[in-house]
Amino acid sequence: MRNSSLILLVTLFIALVDTGQRLSAQEEQLQDGPLPDMVTVVGREPGRTVRYRGEITDWRGSRITIFTNGRSRTFDNNELISVRTTWPAAYNEAETLIAAGQFNTASQKLQEALDSESRRWAQVAIRAKMVQTLMATENHSEALTLFGSILAEDPDTRFIHLAPLPWTGSASVAQGLASNAEKWIDTAQPVVQLIGASWLLSGPKRQLAEQRLEQLANSGDDKVAALATAQLWRTVLPTANEQRVERWSQQLSQMPEDVRAGAYLILGTARGQVNQVDDAVVDLMRIPILFPDQPDLCAAALYKSAELLQNAGRHDEANALIRELKGSYAETSRAGQIEIVSAQDGN
Repeated sequence: MRNSSLILLVTLFIALVDTGQRLSAQEEQLQDGPLPDMVTVVGREPGRTVRYRGEITDWRGSRITIFTNGRSRTFDNNELISVRTTWPAAYNEAETLIAAGQFNTASQKLQEALDSESRRWAQVAIRAKMVQTLMATENHSEALTLFGSILAEDPDTRFIHLAPLPWTGSASVAQGLASNAEKWIDTAQPVVQLIGASWLLSGPKRQLAEQRLEQLANSGDDKVAALATAQLWRTVLPTANEQRVERWSQQLSQMPEDVRAGAYLILGTARGQVNQVDDAVVDLMRIPILFPDQPDLCAAALYKSAELLQNAGRHDEANALIRELKGSYAETSRAGQIEIVSAQDGN
C-alpha cells in the first residue's frame, strides 16, 4: 500500500472523529421523550425501506419483534436498517461520557440506567454497553460476570462480538481468571467455552485451551469459529512470517464482519513484525473506524499504529493518532503508555 494511501486513511479517521461520525452496524438511535419505538427494515423492492412504529416487545438472538397496528411483527437482524427507542436519561448521559472517553463514569451511569429499565431486551442491551466500558478500563472480571448474565438471558445474543476475550490481556490477568475459565471450558455453551479457552491460552492449561479452540474453530457457528480461529493466532503471533500473515489475511476476509475487530488487531500486529508497516496500520485503523463499540481494541489499535509510525520516523501521522488515543480513550491503559514525539526528538 502506498504511503499516500495510508496518509489518506489516517486523515479520514481524524475527520470522522472531528465531526463525530463513527461507523457502526445496526447502531441504535437514541431519542429523548415519550416517542413510540420505530424499526426501519429493508423493503421488498430494491432501494425501499419500511418503517414500523409501535412498541418493541423483544430483541434477543437474531430477531426483533415490534407490536404495531394491533399485531406483532418479527424481523431478522439482517433486515434492520435502524432502531429507535426511548432510553433512560442515564443511558443517554453514558453515551456522551463514552464519546468523551470517560468510561468509569459511564459505567456508573449505565448501572443507573439498568436499575431504572424494565424492558428485558433493553436490559440486555444496557449490560452489553457496560461490557464495553468495563473492558475499556480492564475490569475483566466484572465484564465477564456481566456478559455471563447476558448469555443467561439471551443465549444466542447478537452481542457475541463484545465477548470479553483477551486480545490484549496479560498473562498475570489471565492467571487471575484461571479458576473460572477452567469451569467455562467444559460448559455446553460454545460461547462460554470460547471465553474460557481464550483466557487459559497464556497459562499452564494452554494445551487444553488450544484443543478446545481448534474444536470451536471447526464448529458450525460461523461467529464462534471466527473468534476461536483468531484467538489461536495469538499462540503463534511472536513467530508469524509473511506466509502466515498472508494466510491470516485471506481467512479474515471470510469471517463475519461484526467479529473481525480482534482478528484485525492480531493481523495488524503481525504485519508490523514483518515490516509491512503501511498495511499494518491500514488493518489496525479499521478497528476504530468500523468497530467503535469496542473501545479497548480501538485504543490498542491506535497505540500500535502510532508505535509503528513512530518507529518508522513518521511522527506527524503518529502524533495525530496519539492525540486521538489520549483524547477519546484517556482512561485506557494504552493512553498512558505512549507519548507524542517531535520530529527533532525522533532524529
